[in-house]
Amino acid sequence: MMIPIPFANEPPFSPLIVFAVVAAFLGIMVVMKYFAERS
Repeated sequence: MMIPIPFANEPPFSPLIVFAVVAAFLGIMVVMKYFAERS
């Protein structure tokens, strides 16, 4: 995954955004699976 990041000189910034996106995606998947099993 080679993505050009304009603020590459700010290390604590982009990893947090990547983690937030992954966490949100996993959270949505868990919620969808939960509702799918409930119905």
